[in-house]
Amino acid sequence: MTRHQLSLFASTALLIACGQKADPAPTGDGNAEPGAESDTGEPPPTDCEILGLEARPFDPTEPELLRRHQPAGDFSVPLRDGTTWTLSENWSGCESYLFLTHDFAISDLDDATYWSTGVDELLERSPRNVHYFFVIEGSSDDDAESYGAQMEDWIGEALADLDDEERLWWEARLHVVGKPSRDVDGLVEDMFRSQVAYFNWGIDREQKIRSLGYFPHIEGYDSTLNSQGYWPFEMRLFSAAYEAEYFNYEVERQARLDAVDADIIEVLGGDVVEEYEDGVLEMPDAASMAAYDTLELDIRMECPDKDAQEISNCGAWDYRAHAFLCNDSTATEAEIAERAAQECQPRVAETMGTCSEDGVTECRADDDCATVGGPCEGYVAGIDAERIAGTCTDPYGEEIETDFVCKGDGSGYSQNCACNTEMARFITTYHRESRWVVDASHALAWFQQGGDRRVRYSWAPSWNVQPTGVTFRVRLSNQGKGMAPREIIPLFTGGRFNDDYNDRASIEARIPADAAKVEFRAITTGHGMDDGNCAEFCDQEHAFTIGDGEWVQEFDEPGIDDGCAQRVGEGVVPNQAGTWWFGRGGWCPGQEVTPYTVDVTDEAPPGETVTVRYHATQDGDEPTGNRGSIVHNSWLVIHR
Repeated sequence: MTRHQLSLFASTALLIACGQKADPAPTGDGNAEPGAESDTGEPPPTDCEILGLEARPFDPTEPELLRRHQPAGDFSVPLRDGTTWTLSENWSGCESYLFLTHDFAISDLDDATYWSTGVDELLERSPRNVHYFFVIEGSSDDDAESYGAQMEDWIGEALADLDDEERLWWEARLHVVGKPSRDVDGLVEDMFRSQVAYFNWGIDREQKIRSLGYFPHIEGYDSTLNSQGYWPFEMRLFSAAYEAEYFNYEVERQARLDAVDADIIEVLGGDVVEEYEDGVLEMPDAASMAAYDTLELDIRMECPDKDAQEISNCGAWDYRAHAFLCNDSTATEAEIAERAAQECQPRVAETMGTCSEDGVTECRADDDCATVGGPCEGYVAGIDAERIAGTCTDPYGEEIETDFVCKGDGSGYSQNCACNTEMARFITTYHRESRWVVDASHALAWFQQGGDRRVRYSWAPSWNVQPTGVTFRVRLSNQGKGMAPREIIPLFTGGRFNDDYNDRASIEARIPADAAKVEFRAITTGHGMDDGNCAEFCDQEHAFTIGDGEWVQEFDEPGIDDGCAQRVGEGVVPNQAGTWWFGRGGWCPGQEVTPYTVDVTDEAPPGETVTVRYHATQDGDEPTGNRGSIVHNSWLVIHR
């Protein structure tokens, strides 16, 4: 029997977001015997050389705990063909290994194993550097025999349609385990007994243990499931291919980072926090800062329970996450509290009387006393009395809830409103871990004096917190650009995407005479599911005119059902427990928002004043009615 896990997510809101990267054709036989010589007398190319991938040596280190990112060590598994497969003996140094249990039904209305949905499609979508192990989970010899024989048949049918070279390649990478998992000694048995592997597991190209995601897919949409109140997307075996593609992306990203000699400053060290967290960014002094031309933010979000699977462990929702620079130099919590205490006192010239006979409680006017000796009815001194719930305007023109504001003129200190200068934006996943690295070099202009600055990372609303282990690092480097951001001219913010959205004045920007380069940078995303499913799921265009030049950032991904799945190779976390596949307005769940950046030096000459305009349309037309909101920040970045 396969287990029905799909109903676990049937109540998840369809917040509406497959992709595969083309791989080079093989240039040799990936199944040549190791060490065998070719006709030229030279050893044949390795699989990694055939694929053009860098290899890493085998690491015999055993895992201390069955947790994600632990070393996998070595292990063996018996296969149905009578052989034994051992990791150390088959380690190529550039491949990943995925272990897929039979024990998931296609849907709540179809209890057949999802293995039956097509080995052929799995191979079509897979990168070539992956091994798949099909494991019958549990201890039933009957299940191992029946499901194992079925999978061998399905594999045989898929391989029969391939040419000889492709068939040989994949024959060596598709493995049906010959015993149920409880009878396989070592890592395979241990992992399938653990909660980490509840939704399958794998070994990435760094030879680390990884849990996998959830395999429903938009291509498996079933209206009958939907009409009966079930999660309407069937499981698809080919979804496993996204995991291997993402492992490749991670290795490529790390290689890029390793190639740069960066100074790394840690702000948050991985503690589990729920909504937002402030930290101290300890920048070098001004002289040292002058040597950097690149600033990147490296954010890792981990599930709070390291001994469990990711699904239903990591945060459930795709929320906006922001890295903000706070608009003050205060760094410590004590100083923040002191400022709050000072600024949230009543702004009253003098007190006019007391209510209590002992004179302890003061009011600002005699008529605030109901009776002598009674309580004050009016404006009461004291911090606790003055802290009330409130709202302030965020950097995008939207109202947000604050920790507190003050009565009276409302100008009291609010931590949320004090931290609103955006360095970078991200979108959290549905139920999965993530790591993002994004260029935020424009922020160098704000840090050029060096020293300690307070920063904030925010990723969940106060009314629906998402406990997460957050690591926040800043990477500073000199990549030989010959110049760096030294000044920022703020331009536009977003707001409600309606009839009034484009009612904004142009900006006259004076370009410093010593500017070596002028760059336009914008961070823009569309949100909401109002009229026309805007602005998350509607096509939109954002036009920027700078002098005589115009640039248009188009968001046409909302019309693509698997638009975000197609971007796994660009860093979208795959197989999230939600509708992660759908294309969206400038973002995908589980990915950083890449800033839109253009060199506008020719249109904004140094020493001159340039006119800058911004105009947005929805599928070519003016926005009307209630079409969600656009979260937007843009700047002219002056490099010297």
